[in-house]
Amino acid sequence: MISSATLNTITTIIVIFIFKMTSVIITTIIPMTPQTITIMEFTTITAITLPTAPRLTSSGAQQSLT
Repeated sequence: MISSATLNTITTIIVIFIFKMTSVIITTIIPMTPQTITIMEFTTITAITLPTAPRLTSSGAQQSLT
């Protein structure tokens, strides 16, 4: 069994990696496309990635408590 602490660490690393990748993608896209599109994409990406991180970490915390 993987401990919840390990899962939380992996999740954090994945989330940080996703954000780093999206920032790289956004900085490369901005010069090519109108900024409104990239802002919409960015808000969509953050809307998808942000809710998943606390959900995973909170479930991990709940597992460690029980």
